[in-house]
Amino acid sequence: MPQTLLAIAAIVAAGFLTLSQSRAVHSTTESVMRDQFELAAAGALLHTLEFADARAFDEATTPEALRTRYHLLSSMSEAERDTISSDDFSDITPADFSDPTAFGGVVCNVLEPWESPGCSVLHDLHGGEWQEVTFKTMDGHPLPVEVRATVDYVEAEAPDVAVGYKTFHKRVEVYARSTAFKTASGQDNPHVVQLRRVISFDPAVAAEYLRRSADVVGSCTAYEAWSATRGQLQKELRQSEIAQAEAAAALEGPKADFEAAEEALGIAQAQLDDAKAAWRPTDDAARAALRTLNAAKDAHERARRAEESANRALSAARTALDNAETAATAAQTALAAARTRASDAVTALDTAKAAATAAQTTLADARTRAEAAQTALAAAQARAEAAQDAEEAAGRTALDAYRAAGYYRNGRWVWRSEAARTAFQRAYARYLEAEAASEAADDAADDAEETKDAADKAAKDAKTARDDARTAETNAQTEVQNAGVAAEEAEAHVGVTAAALERARAAVPRAEAAHNEASAAVGPAARAEAQAQAAYDAATAVRAAAAAVVAAKEAVVQEARTVHTAAQTAFGTAQAVKAAADQRAADARAALGDHDGTRPDCG
Repeated sequence: MPQTLLAIAAIVAAGFLTLSQSRAVHSTTESVMRDQFELAAAGALLHTLEFADARAFDEATTPEALRTRYHLLSSMSEAERDTISSDDFSDITPADFSDPTAFGGVVCNVLEPWESPGCSVLHDLHGGEWQEVTFKTMDGHPLPVEVRATVDYVEAEAPDVAVGYKTFHKRVEVYARSTAFKTASGQDNPHVVQLRRVISFDPAVAAEYLRRSADVVGSCTAYEAWSATRGQLQKELRQSEIAQAEAAAALEGPKADFEAAEEALGIAQAQLDDAKAAWRPTDDAARAALRTLNAAKDAHERARRAEESANRALSAARTALDNAETAATAAQTALAAARTRASDAVTALDTAKAAATAAQTTLADARTRAEAAQTALAAAQARAEAAQDAEEAAGRTALDAYRAAGYYRNGRWVWRSEAARTAFQRAYARYLEAEAASEAADDAADDAEETKDAADKAAKDAKTARDDARTAETNAQTEVQNAGVAAEEAEAHVGVTAAALERARAAVPRAEAAHNEASAAVGPAARAEAQAQAAYDAATAVRAAAAAVVAAKEAVVQEARTVHTAAQTAFGTAQAVKAAADQRAADARAALGDHDGTRPDCG
């Protein structure tokens, strides 16, 4: 028993050790892969930034645009080229540049620029799809890396913030990622590497860019440059020819592998074509069944919509009938109201005429009373004046009698005689009577004036009442006319609504007949659709069986294509190496053969 436990413990320990070693190996391998990816990604990003830096800053600064803008020749001599300077382009402003919304839309091949000649401007790189670039790891395994770029206008003071307007500065951000890494759950976890560069428009750069793009003829300067490097060019030619021969020899093996893979792919493709040829009739039958099904569905849908339309038309006809009946009833009610209004207006007119007559009579009476009050006021005022005169005369008489009746002596009044005293008393009594009579006459005059004012006010009020009565009479006459017109219009509207009611009553039976006809067509259309659906399902099943055969053949073709792609890649790489060697040799020959060794006449 103890030995068994020890054996089990040893096995478990060995398992843990193996697992730990496997985990360590896996971790180390993943770390190495990430390091290799970051190195490869950095190279890809730097290559992409160099590609971006080689583009024109904007559509307005391409050589063609600059030559067109400043009327420069497309082919220029060296002397003409040397006259181009940054001053020629100092009037270019951000307004000349492309709008930010126009960025992108061009496919740019950053590894093979000659494959995308339309990608000539910096912002053509913006927003493109991820481009896959495959690198080889240290142990020879392929490592796929995807790159893409974004381009935005920025300000020089704040390059981290993209702006929505045009400036002299564009920020290029390039990204690289690899889907070769997985999370613990098996999901893609791309490891993204990012680089950034701000590229600015510089008139001097534009001038140099235009000078480099111009065609230059031979010159003394070109001869001197060629003569100084002649030995180096000859050495480069010999090395390039050796590399050219080595590349041609290395091309044979990949070429044979590629031709064999291409032949195998051709056989697999022929078998796939046969399977597709057998599949096509089933697909045609399924498509025909689908067209029949769609036609049946359309017919069913049209019948259903026709039924719905007829139902809506029937509802609309019934609603129109209800509305017409309501309108006819309302027209009758309005006619009765208009006639009542006309009758009331005639009665009101008669009442207004009677009121106007009565007001005229009242006005005449008020004016008569006012005239009488005016006469009485004049008489009262005359009596008041006479009483005032009598009072003044009696006062003077009493004063004279007082003076004649006595005198002051030693500060006391002394009557001359009893008769004089009696005469004064009688005169004073008459003065008091005259004073009382004057006050009574004044009161009578005031009463007469108040009576006269009251009579005038009554006359004025009577006139206002007479005018109001006449206005009321005029308004009553206008109301009689308006009420008559309204009654005529109401009677005419009754006729219109009655005609509309008759039309609405006639439309309901027609709408009911159309609805019944549309409803009867829905059932056959639904049955035809069900039959077409069954036929389509059967045709689809047959096509699925044929498609399964095609899928199996496609898997074979895909495998053959994978082998073919690998062979093609190897062959293409060898071809690229040979083409590069050929180009190198051709460039060396061209550089060496630009001159025949004769120095031109430089003056």
